[in-house]
Amino acid sequence: MRSPCDVIPGLTLALALVLLPQHWSEAAERLRPPVAERKPVTLQHHGITFTDDYAWMRTQKLEEVLQRPEALEEPIRQHLEAESRYARSMLTQNRALERSLVAEMRARISQHDETVPEAWGPWEYYTRYQTGSQRRLHCRRPRGGGPEQIVLDENALARGRRAFSISETAASLDHKLLAYSVDEDGSERNTLKVRDLATGRDLADTIPEVGGGAVWSQDGQWLFYVGRDLTKWGRKVYRHRLGTPAADDQLVYEEKEEGFSVSLRSTLSDRFLVIEAGDFSTTEVKLVDLAHPTGPPLAITERKHGHKYAVTDLGDRLILLTNADGAIDWKIGEKGFGGGERPLAGSRSPPCRARDRGCHRLPRAPRLVGA
Repeated sequence: MRSPCDVIPGLTLALALVLLPQHWSEAAERLRPPVAERKPVTLQHHGITFTDDYAWMRTQKLEEVLQRPEALEEPIRQHLEAESRYARSMLTQNRALERSLVAEMRARISQHDETVPEAWGPWEYYTRYQTGSQRRLHCRRPRGGGPEQIVLDENALARGRRAFSISETAASLDHKLLAYSVDEDGSERNTLKVRDLATGRDLADTIPEVGGGAVWSQDGQWLFYVGRDLTKWGRKVYRHRLGTPAADDQLVYEEKEEGFSVSLRSTLSDRFLVIEAGDFSTTEVKLVDLAHPTGPPLAITERKHGHKYAVTDLGDRLILLTNADGAIDWKIGEKGFGGGERPLAGSRSPPCRARDRGCHRLPRAPRLVGA
């Protein structure tokens, strides 16, 4: 005979939720929550004076604590640990319910997720999950069919770590090396590493404090990346030669205007590195010839407030997407490498509004493994 819980799915869970307030009340009688001590401090910002009773709970050495959690001031640590003990005490009796909820959620999602393969050169790149694993496998296989190669296993790399994430990856043009940026402790401080795809081992090249991913030179000997400062703001573009110390990396471009940051990508042909400096309303674009990676960046667009650009190359000309000259719906133009911007023959403005998120981006060939 079927039980009521079989007839009405979720009845057990509903009853448990009804009884939770009673359990919480009983637990509250056994353990009182920690109360932070009031230590009034009067502060003034922007002409406004106010009192903060809990200013002492704000660490004065945030960057050091992010790198070494044990550096946290002892009074702050003691209070946080007391709050953690209280939370564990209050929630202990819910462990069975938590496990039931997690099991139900897992039963409702696919454990075989796989991205659509992105064909690039002789390979197809994609990511997938193994049954029972929590992190991705970055894979590739021959474009015409053949055995799969796992180029990065996040589960193995994250073993023994409380936090771990890979943000971006980029294969070299000869598909022999893979650059990937990784956060190994949850601090959002990414480190750029390089893996030899033939051996499956990382090279000695390790670059800390990077923003985003990297772009390869055509010969696979140089990496371009954005270095971040202590505020995690990316203003400087560097180039790194494989096999050399990161301390010897060369500055390619530095953005000095307040509020601007820089980002990198390659053009569709992989001929140029695109350095885009901008804020929310304005962009300026510079190019570096990836066949000559030690050359200086070439300015392609002039910085004008409110003007945004996206650039790629097509043969001996550049294709620009911009909102310049009052193009509310944006317009496409072309520009020769010697200068002289002009409308693209037979082109029309793309059907997107300036307010549409991302409408200023030109399509680009896939270059990120499992992005």
